[in-house]
Amino acid sequence: MLLKEVTLSCQYNSSQTNSYLYWYKQDGSNRPRFILSRFSFGSGKTDNEFKQRFSSRLDSTLRSAPLKIQKLQLSDSAVYYCALQSTVTGNTTTLHINLCSTNTKQYYTVATRGRQTLLNFK
Repeated sequence: MLLKEVTLSCQYNSSQTNSYLYWYKQDGSNRPRFILSRFSFGSGKTDNEFKQRFSSRLDSTLRSAPLKIQKLQLSDSAVYYCALQSTVTGNTTTLHINLCSTNTKQYYTVATRGRQTLLNFK
């Protein structure tokens, strides 16, 4: 059985009622690329390259914004970053990042190191 999708979780801590959450993908030695943004109030934005297979929804109650990747491809092997930014004027500091995989199947491995998650296919 082939793995068709994976969900990477991102939990955050913030005392703000409105937060911006961003997902990025970094493969090889390339710089991180913007995947999507989600907001407590409003829908956010998804880059055209990722619109068909990548999705996320920010849940302010659970303080999470899992990234779902469908129809997995070898090119999805990368380090994925989740970043939270408060909407307080002038505050551009990342508050908290915590990544892990919520799905573990035998066809890929996920390694979490500090604030990044590495997704590898076998």
